[in-house]
Amino acid sequence: MKRMLKAFCLVAVAALFVACSSGPSLQEQLMTGQWEGEMQGFPLTLEYTETDINVVGMGMSLPYQLEGDQMSFEVPGQGTMVVTVAIEGDTLTQTDVASGTTSTLKRKM
Repeated sequence: MKRMLKAFCLVAVAALFVACSSGPSLQEQLMTGQWEGEMQGFPLTLEYTETDINVVGMGMSLPYQLEGDQMSFEVPGQGTMVVTVAIEGDTLTQTDVASGTTSTLKRKM
């Protein structure tokens, strides 16, 4: 009986880890929503979902992957872009890993 209970607990804990790891990360949860700012001198609004970056008003959607604080996505005509992401309150800062260029966005309320 004890052996079966131990096996059941082990399976339950393993299932809990799988369930927790399959959901969105904290960073993805914090990013979700609309953000306003300027990129390369142009004002824009970006909407982040758990899987895509939507450029509001332009009909453009870019799927992204997030690993820790590094986000990568394909930019049409430019290839893969990798940025580090930092969120502090209502400010999202993205830094291009290749160029070091930083963009700051504010959460749209």
